[in-house]
Amino acid sequence: MIDWAKYKKRDIIKDIFKSVFITIDVMDEITSEETLSMVGDYLADGFFVPITLTDTEREKVHELMISYTKDNQAPTIHEPEASVAVFALNHGIEIVLSENTALKYHYQIRKNPEVWGALDVLKKALGDDLITTSNIKKEFEAYSQETKHLFRKKDVEKVIKEIENIRGTLNLN
Repeated sequence: MIDWAKYKKRDIIKDIFKSVFITIDVMDEITSEETLSMVGDYLADGFFVPITLTDTEREKVHELMISYTKDNQAPTIHEPEASVAVFALNHGIEIVLSENTALKYHYQIRKNPEVWGALDVLKKALGDDLITTSNIKKEFEAYSQETKHLFRKKDVEKVIKEIENIRGTLNLN
């Protein structure tokens, strides 16, 4: 959410999701005025739905974090991300929004819930023509410039091809 708040077209997320559950842990991490303002607006209009975990869910969060701590080679799953994932699993939510690499890897194997980062949200928005542009690559560049979030070149190229297949177009520039 921190990066997403800086994106000029950030409200397209409302065209993709009916609502987004946000844990108190995630809200506690927010420090920038820009992100606080966006979260406040999204809470006020009911798009963000604040959630608190049960004690049982908290235990599962810590179990998930500990399972990754045991492996020194694995990236860390932080508590806010683990909280969102556990809540999603317990409540049948299909998509979790996170840039946490370990969380993406962990749930890539399971496929439930799916973990989407900004690249995935942009892919959905561009593929469904929620953002209309003839140059898909420039939209990813604009997002990166506005948010300072960098995507791996090969990931962007792969997503561009997927979007072009959906649209039936081909523009490699």
